[in-house]
Amino acid sequence: MDAIYNPAWGVKATGTEILPEPILILDNAMKWLEEQGAELVIAGCTEISVVLKKLKRNTLIDIDPLDILANLTLDLAFGHINNR
Repeated sequence: MDAIYNPAWGVKATGTEILPEPILILDNAMKWLEEQGAELVIAGCTEISVVLKKLKRNTLIDIDPLDILANLTLDLAFGHINNR
């Protein structure tokens, strides 16, 4: 939570300028999840989605809801899928 909400360096405080602290915190969290046997991570909020792009690659699959929503929006806009 500190990676997102810290008033000095959290993602919400700095916007698109992601500082090293939240990157390190979330990178360590991903490593811990991997050690616990996790195979994938779902970014549960937009702030995590932004930081996922900055993390060192690991063996976990990351699912980014922002990417899914963007792709769905484009598919709807260009008529690739029916919106019924």
